[in-house]
Amino acid sequence: LDAAKLVLVTTKNFSHRIYLGNGIYGEVTLIYSGKNYRSLPYTFPDYKTDEYLEVFNKARGRYKEQT
Repeated sequence: LDAAKLVLVTTKNFSHRIYLGNGIYGEVTLIYSGKNYRSLPYTFPDYKTDEYLEVFNKARGRYKEQT
């Protein structure tokens, strides 16, 4: 998670995932736009819920305080 995006890491390859090394792939799962994280077409349904978005937005605020 950073101020612009949430990246999900996984061991499963797929067309929209980027190989990071050591069998790990990353995918941008949410992007920050207009004061909130926004889902993408392939974002898992649970990451799109208001509860998750609230957690990620709070974490983003903490991240920004530290940087």
